[in-house]
Amino acid sequence: MNGVSKFSYLTHTVIIAIIAMSIFTQHSVAREPGIYYGFSGGLTGASSNYESALESQTAEYDLGWGVNGFAGMALSQGWRFEIEAGYRQNKIANLDTTLFTEDSGSTNSATLLGNVLYDFDNRSRFTPYLGGGIGIAHVRQDLVQFVSGDTLHDENLTLAGQAIVGVSFEVNPCWDLFIDYRHVFTADQSATNSGGIEVDTSYNSGMINFGTLFRY
Repeated sequence: MNGVSKFSYLTHTVIIAIIAMSIFTQHSVAREPGIYYGFSGGLTGASSNYESALESQTAEYDLGWGVNGFAGMALSQGWRFEIEAGYRQNKIANLDTTLFTEDSGSTNSATLLGNVLYDFDNRSRFTPYLGGGIGIAHVRQDLVQFVSGDTLHDENLTLAGQAIVGVSFEVNPCWDLFIDYRHVFTADQSATNSGGIEVDTSYNSGMINFGTLFRY
């Protein structure tokens, strides 16, 4: 099992465990409203598609890394609203069609997202949550070894969305630890490769986060 397959297996395991916890926990009164902030980091997996008049390719990436910082407001009845800034980086493992024996390059993204989350508060210290977000992503592509022999070095600012599923553990009333899965996806982007050919690209990145949250 390669690194990408292991990440996919781990991701599905985390998501299933969190969904099961949200279904079987007994719900009670939500936590007190207030301001919070936090940080997280973890493993990232990614994929990108590239289409031009000459070729269509999919890039597979090695496991990468990412970091996030966020601040928000928890309201009554389990709702939270937050602003999140993040950075993710992955190196190319393989381009599905190539004339060369080795592929190389990397893709990284910087994101700024507004998220809405819902906490399934219960009588335990574990709180599952679901959420989504929308914002912008600055995606930088540094890719080589296209079938045509051209390379792509470009960057774009584009619309981005995010899906979130996670669970937190209350250490004390002011401090949580959490694990979650955050999947970022972008609108299609247009770039120009070294041969002057326009290439349409898309970017998807999943991240398993381990983090901490502090409440005022």
